[in-house]
Amino acid sequence: MEARSTSSGTVTGGRGTVATYWTAGEPCARSAKPGSPRAGRPVRSGTMAAPEALVSALADADRLHLFARICAAPEGLPAAGVPAKLAKRLADAGLVTVTEDHYRAVPEVFRDALAKAPVDPLDSLFSRGRLVTIPHSGKRRQLLLAHLAERFEPGRLYTEQDVREKLSMVHDDHATLRRYLIDEGLLQRSNDGGAYGRPSEARAAG
Repeated sequence: MEARSTSSGTVTGGRGTVATYWTAGEPCARSAKPGSPRAGRPVRSGTMAAPEALVSALADADRLHLFARICAAPEGLPAAGVPAKLAKRLADAGLVTVTEDHYRAVPEVFRDALAKAPVDPLDSLFSRGRLVTIPHSGKRRQLLLAHLAERFEPGRLYTEQDVREKLSMVHDDHATLRRYLIDEGLLQRSNDGGAYGRPSEARAAG
């Protein structure tokens, strides 16, 4: 439940940081000519094909045969006569692209799929979207609290019930998480204890 603005109390200031993670992207195919077939979606920038997705795309005799034909064509395989459904599945996995009405293989997708993506240090703290471990100190604790603070929109005030509901979605001990967020200055409480907000809301209220 989203909180509604309230005029009760004044929230004091604070400061927090948020970490972001990303993976290296695949090069995108050049635009096809108007009217030419679109071979689905190549792997988009900011994503990396998983090895399982590549295996799944090639785990069909017809698709595997088509991919072999594309690989054997240095200048690309003419799109005319190629079953669009088969080619789309290969393109969706990032195995081929279509340029100038020709399908071309993307062999580097295998190398990139096996490359280790940056590891999110918070992954080991969660299971099925629920927090299973709360670090007592250190960098991971700071990252975790910054991550939890993102559940609260800057520029809004929240009731205690709102805070409870949002944090209970992550861990049963919502009171402890709320206290940690307040201790770190990532979540602020009004003087009368009736409202909570992010530091940016504190600045606006001040």
